[in-house]
Amino acid sequence: MYISSDIAERIKYIAKQRNVAVKKVLEDTELGRNMMSNLKTSFPQSDSIAKIADYLDCSVDYLLGRTDNPQAHVKSTEVNNELVTLIKQLNPEQQKWISLQIKGLLAENPPPKGDG
Repeated sequence: MYISSDIAERIKYIAKQRNVAVKKVLEDTELGRNMMSNLKTSFPQSDSIAKIADYLDCSVDYLLGRTDNPQAHVKSTEVNNELVTLIKQLNPEQQKWISLQIKGLLAENPPPKGDG
């Protein structure tokens, strides 16, 4: 079951991560400025959720709480290809440093199973 207040919290969180005010999100998506307060008592329409997800470049599943991965809508092969392209542009010393950073991140925060 989806809880509208949880959706509001995820919208606020991802907007903050994207450095954009929720007010701006609502204005740019042509949604009412009261939408966030309405989420305390009612569930939003699916097209409203989709507009916000598109604007914030995150998945609808993330906003609904079905995944903790905001980028679940991006195919993993696209992400992998971009990472490989970027890493190839680095010199060997930088590549080693990036590798150590990634290993450290994974040791501290293993990714959730099934999100990726």
